[in-house]
Amino acid sequence: MRHVFWSGRSWIAVPAFVALACLVSIGCATPARTVTPARAFDFERDTFAYTNNNYWVYDLASNPNGTIAKKRLENIDHGQRCTVMSRTARQFFYGARFEREAPKLGADDYRDLIRRLLSTNPRLEEPIESPIVFPGYADLRSLSIDHEAILKEELQGRWTGYFQRGNWRMIFAFSPSQNRATARGLIEDSRRGHLPLVHVVNYPVIDINHTVLIFDHEESPLQIRFELYDPNNAEYSGSLVFDRASSTFSYNRTDYFAGGSVQVYEIYDGILF
Repeated sequence: MRHVFWSGRSWIAVPAFVALACLVSIGCATPARTVTPARAFDFERDTFAYTNNNYWVYDLASNPNGTIAKKRLENIDHGQRCTVMSRTARQFFYGARFEREAPKLGADDYRDLIRRLLSTNPRLEEPIESPIVFPGYADLRSLSIDHEAILKEELQGRWTGYFQRGNWRMIFAFSPSQNRATARGLIEDSRRGHLPLVHVVNYPVIDINHTVLIFDHEESPLQIRFELYDPNNAEYSGSLVFDRASSTFSYNRTDYFAGGSVQVYEIYDGILF
């Protein structure tokens, strides 16, 4: 996806630290040749059976002034992992092959296979040539039911989201032309079978700061509806809507967000993101 940082002649100046980060990380960015995967992403098969837990209980009913009342929770075993869970779901889709009829292995063997899967390039845009075989399971969802504890232990901590290289982008304004370019890019990704990871945010309000995986879209004259995997919800998919008239994005209502306008950009995409 091609990111746009300007509108007309008004360029957005990227801070020096971003340029430095670009130089440091350039060796990690591998251009990818994209091919359409052999099958489409299936929410019931290709997502985790457990969720990324919220650290807060949100009271969306008492929201007269746009402020969400919330209460801190204790003993959260797996929270603030939306970035790593979205990213890893894509890694499994591109890098794993499941063989349900094969005999199951021991827990340590699956831990080794998961580690191998996590070591694959998270920026790839096509299935790897030699996928990692997971015997005894039909898909990621069934694997994550039996081995939830191992997956939670092996997936990186919440710092992955804090230090994701594209976080700098959210502090700058998003113009209508940039939003239109983002929508076009997400459509192109969807059509060619790529699964874009997007950062959904409102800044400086920060009533939402979340990473999701987009796997399908539906167009109409008035809007574009992107279907997505939200790691906070293992039961059903969510939606991100682009309104053609206003050139704005909106995110569906959830138990942690009242729903409404958001800013969106793709991550794990290119040197700066």
